[in-house]
Amino acid sequence: MPQRRNPTRLKVLRGEKPPKPAAGSAPIARPPAPRWMPVEARREWNRVLREVAEAGRPSWIHALDRAALIAYCMSWSMFHAAARDVAERGILVPGRSSADEVDRRMVKNPSAQLMRDSAAHLRAWAVQFGFTPDSRARIDLGPLKQLDELEEILD
Repeated sequence: MPQRRNPTRLKVLRGEKPPKPAAGSAPIARPPAPRWMPVEARREWNRVLREVAEAGRPSWIHALDRAALIAYCMSWSMFHAAARDVAERGILVPGRSSADEVDRRMVKNPSAQLMRDSAAHLRAWAVQFGFTPDSRARIDLGPLKQLDELEEILD
């Protein structure tokens, strides 16, 4: 099993040089979502870029990451649509074959598999972008913005 990467802050504390930003990569200046994306994917695009901007951190999403961000948002859109279908129709749905109709057999909702597949893709992209607690711990996101007065008191 491969070793986990050490966070940048830990490397700097050990005396290692911090990594240099990729040449030609500049933070995304909150561009609009591509028009061809479904509505739910565009909502997720706007939410992600808004959250990154409001977090009080330097943006770690760069122009080079546009295709990956589109893939993340599309995975979210597919997951959302499949989850809605499963919530509305249930895990089991009436079969469509003639044998299923005669026996009134229930079969697995195809959206359940789509939901599972898109959830796996969504998680993989979320880890790549640092959207999970574990992945955020491994990347240097810069200083965190103080969320409220209680945090200031506790620090």
